[in-house]
Amino acid sequence: MNLLSPLCACAVCLMIGKGNQAYSDSPLESPACIDQYKQPSATIRGLSGLLKDMRLKSFYNGARKHTLTFSLTTQDNIDTELKEKIWNYYLVASAPLFTYKTYREIEPDVDMGDDRADIHRKSEACLLMEKYIGLVRKTNKIKEPVKKQIIRRLFLSYYARILKQYKNAQEPNPYQRDAQGNPVPPLSDKEKGIPEA
Repeated sequence: MNLLSPLCACAVCLMIGKGNQAYSDSPLESPACIDQYKQPSATIRGLSGLLKDMRLKSFYNGARKHTLTFSLTTQDNIDTELKEKIWNYYLVASAPLFTYKTYREIEPDVDMGDDRADIHRKSEACLLMEKYIGLVRKTNKIKEPVKKQIIRRLFLSYYARILKQYKNAQEPNPYQRDAQGNPVPPLSDKEKGIPEA
């Protein structure tokens, strides 16, 4: 699998950096910004409905089932499969990460089988996005201006959003206690040695 080119990696870093905070916190651009991706499939609409209703456990379970087909996309069928993948990445990047509280409170009757399913779906999306960037670059079935839109406007912004979510996911471990039995708060950026902007 090819790695993101240094230029793409720089673009992602700029998108998640503090200097570009407004961009990284703005709503993600939907795949509908590209004409051939205007209408999502029924599967994607179903996942979108779960996300809109904040049924996050059901959403992540559905995203897992949908993700399992990613490895089947090749250079031969990229034009038909890419639409589904872009919409799925958009939804996964748009979905929030669980906190300890939200994991316990949202859909308590739904068993995910994995309390880190949100992290796993987002990690899989990032890994597979590299594959799709390579496939988009190599295909002759997509015009060059559309390739650039797919990679720059969609894939890289989705990738950056997921990395930004990881960076900002600072939650104290509810089970971590100090010697007196009090909850241990998370370290501040200063305590972690992260310079202020």
